[in-house]
Amino acid sequence: MFRHNVIRGKKCEHEFEMLLKREGIFNRKATEREDRFDHIDYWLKFEIPEASPVSMSVDVKSLKKVRGQFQDELFYIEMINDNGNKGWVHAPKMDLVAFECNDGFRMYRRERLVNFIHEKGMKSFQVIERRLPMKDTKSCCVLLPRAQIEHLLFYTILKSIDASQSWPNELVIML
Repeated sequence: MFRHNVIRGKKCEHEFEMLLKREGIFNRKATEREDRFDHIDYWLKFEIPEASPVSMSVDVKSLKKVRGQFQDELFYIEMINDNGNKGWVHAPKMDLVAFECNDGFRMYRRERLVNFIHEKGMKSFQVIERRLPMKDTKSCCVLLPRAQIEHLLFYTILKSIDASQSWPNELVIML
């Protein structure tokens, strides 16, 4: 099972990288250290007319199964990892999270996702807890409905070349 998840994740990251290059926002792949310790897969560079380029880090999350089916309506947000430490959503050097969806990738600012979950309260969401007796720890993930966070959307890359959005929602507003 774990091996299949790793393979699926690597394929997802490869597809994301190809789409970044198509969009012209690929800067570089993260180092092994950045990937492992900072939850950063890529560095993106957004070129903004009449402004300095903006560089941002992103962690890519592949489609997940819910009740045995791959779906893109609920995003797994790791609040506490398998070691009992803060989950990936709390990685301070990660700027964006890119969730794979059936039609593309949706990117959200990590910090805004954390704030949204804390403002709503954990009890507002479906929570999955898993006790790991060998480590005597408990992991915790929130299933965050995509529909509830669409207003937080930062950038979308569609898999279809015709429909890709040109600029991050937020950066256009900032100009």
